[in-house]
Amino acid sequence: MLCRSYITTRDTTHTGYAVSQRIRKRIEEVFGWGKEIGGMRRTPLRGLERVGWSFTQRVAAYSPIGEAADGCCLLAPTAALAR
Repeated sequence: MLCRSYITTRDTTHTGYAVSQRIRKRIEEVFGWGKEIGGMRRTPLRGLERVGWSFTQRVAAYSPIGEAADGCCLLAPTAALAR
């Protein structure tokens, strides 16, 4: 089966598309980190409120890692979230 994209080369050549892809990659990195290291793949919590709180805490733990790449912060996430 042939897999094709519906996005034409006319769309992908614009600078806005390249910016969008860079932003998308940064967002996907947060979710990938959360699943692999942050323990979001299988949460022991039940209920939207508890899972939402847990998600917020884990995203906040990831935040210093992204800032370290920018050079403004050298903190690492806590090891407790990786358990």
